[in-house]
Amino acid sequence: SPTFVDLIHQGKDSAWSYLHLVDHSPGLLWAAHIIALVILLMFTLGLFTRTTGVLAFIICISYVNRVPGSLFGLDQINTLLITYLMLGGAGKAYSLDRWIACKQGKAVPEIDKNINANISIRLIQIHMCIMYLFAGLGKLQGDTWWDSTATWMGFANTEYRSFDVTW
Repeated sequence: SPTFVDLIHQGKDSAWSYLHLVDHSPGLLWAAHIIALVILLMFTLGLFTRTTGVLAFIICISYVNRVPGSLFGLDQINTLLITYLMLGGAGKAYSLDRWIACKQGKAVPEIDKNINANISIRLIQIHMCIMYLFAGLGKLQGDTWWDSTATWMGFANTEYRSFDVTW
């Protein structure tokens, strides 16, 4: 079975990641991680969203491409959402950018006249519906869903249950 280091080096030949540039130095790698967290926090709060949106997209793609062997559904959903938020003009409502613009007395566009945001929201909804549809269809192919043992395994799993139901 491959080690974690093997998984990291697996993606170096196939996909670009700015993290490959600093792999040789643990100090630089930590600095890159901390800078990425600060940029993602700024994007989450809606600060400089035009710039931090593009940087958050690059960060997300770089993390996904750094260790493709550990790619999971959450990484794909994060990339999908950051893409739609970046293209939809996140930060035009309920953000520090808007709050700062209002405090400075700048003309702030009306929130509900943003066509890009409406298109992005609809695309997120459609994309999520399609993912749930295929996840549900995939589950319908399994025998454990038809004989109810999948439901029982979810309740009896010690890692996820809130209280013991295995009496």
